[in-house]
Amino acid sequence: MAISDADISSALSAYLGLYPDEAAPLSEPVQLLSQGGDFSSRRNFRMHVTVGALLVRGDKILLVEHLSYGIVLQPGGHLEPTDTTLIDAAVRELTEETDVDPGRVFPRPNHRPLSTSSTAWSRLDRTKMNRITTTLTSATAS
Repeated sequence: MAISDADISSALSAYLGLYPDEAAPLSEPVQLLSQGGDFSSRRNFRMHVTVGALLVRGDKILLVEHLSYGIVLQPGGHLEPTDTTLIDAAVRELTEETDVDPGRVFPRPNHRPLSTSSTAWSRLDRTKMNRITTTLTSATAS
C-alpha cells in the first residue's frame, strides 16, 4: 500500500515529539496535512513530501552532489507510488543515488544529530548540516 497522509502525519508527529522546537517552522505542513491532499504525490504543488537518508559510518557522513542545484546534500528524493514506508523510500533513494547495497543498510528512524564537532561537518556549514540531520529518516551502514 502506498504511503498515505496519515503515515506522513504520524512520522511528523513522532519527529516533533523529538524536536519540539521545530513546531513553529513546521506549523504550515502540519495544518496542510490535517486538511488532507495526497502529500505523497510530487504533483501536489501546495506541498509534497520527499525523503532523505544519511549514511553514517563512524564520524563520516556520505553526501552527494545534487546536479540540478549544484550543492552537496544527503541522498534523497521524491516518493514513488510503490513505496510503502518513508524509511523504505529513503533506502530506495540511497540505493538509487549511491549504489549502496540495501541489505547493508540499517535504518534508524529519527536518529539524533551527530555532534557538530565531528569532522564530517566540514563539507557544509554547520547550520545547513544541522538542518539536514533533522530529516525524518536516517540510515546507518555497517
